[in-house]
Amino acid sequence: KFWPLKVIREHLARSDAAGEVPSHSASAERTPREAAITLDTQAGNPDERSPDETQVPTPRPARRRAVRLSPLELRSNSGLDVPTYGALKSFGLLRVDATGRHGVEDLEIARQAAALSKYGIEARHLRLFRVAADREIGLAEQILEPLRRRRARGAPGADPDVVQADFVARSVALHAALVRAGLSAPR
Repeated sequence: KFWPLKVIREHLARSDAAGEVPSHSASAERTPREAAITLDTQAGNPDERSPDETQVPTPRPARRRAVRLSPLELRSNSGLDVPTYGALKSFGLLRVDATGRHGVEDLEIARQAAALSKYGIEARHLRLFRVAADREIGLAEQILEPLRRRRARGAPGADPDVVQADFVARSVALHAALVRAGLSAPR
């Protein structure tokens, strides 16, 4: 399920204010642990988009609560089976920390991978996303590192967290626009 940028923006604002972890799916029954790591949302119909939803959301630094999930918790909250989980780990899409736990970002990656599997997309197909993300990360670091060094010295300048949020929002918007344009191009 794809959300319009307006819905994503509103969802992130709610989850930041509540200090909760965003989720793209709603569940009628949750354990207390699941409730702590997911946020119940009701997204609008993506076909009912207004013109302003194609704009880049206002950048805001991410303020997510540190959530650490065991591999079992990650699989049960994302719908991944054991072989797919193992493949995603082997291709570098999911990464555990020193304690063998996953962060909230891995939960979203796992959920999206599980959703894409419904279209026959396997973990091996998603390696391209990891490669592309790593390249974007390298590009972002070239922009952010000088800002961080200036900030560390106490020099005035742009807030690296705001620049990072803006870069991520614009990168995602560009990617979505390129995919939409490619799929709608006459063949």
